[in-house]
Amino acid sequence: MLNRQQLKKYRELRGLSTRQVAEYCDISQPMIVNIETGARHMTQYCHDEIVRGINEATNALRRREAEKEDAAAQENTGTEGEDAPISQEPTRADISSDEDKKETCKKRPAKRKKIPKQADDAG
Repeated sequence: MLNRQQLKKYRELRGLSTRQVAEYCDISQPMIVNIETGARHMTQYCHDEIVRGINEATNALRRREAEKEDAAAQENTGTEGEDAPISQEPTRADISSDEDKKETCKKRPAKRKKIPKQADDAG
């Protein structure tokens, strides 16, 4: 059986937080912290549950990393070289359509409204 300091080191070496370990065992995160700091006594049951949580959380992380690597490998295979490379330079069609847009989007000068002058009533 590992003591509390060894248990904490075992968890930290695997890069796990107490919250991650608690997700995979029947011990709450605050209880794990209390055991690791010595605020609570560690029973055999708590020890076994925390070790199980550390092992299962480590395995889950490894599975996730492997899935990410597989997904990245699938994205990189089979797609290269199939399609023609996309040209970064605009074509004549792009230029002419841009010019057409400019013509239709030009602002027209605003028409001024003529306000009739009011006659002075003072006389």
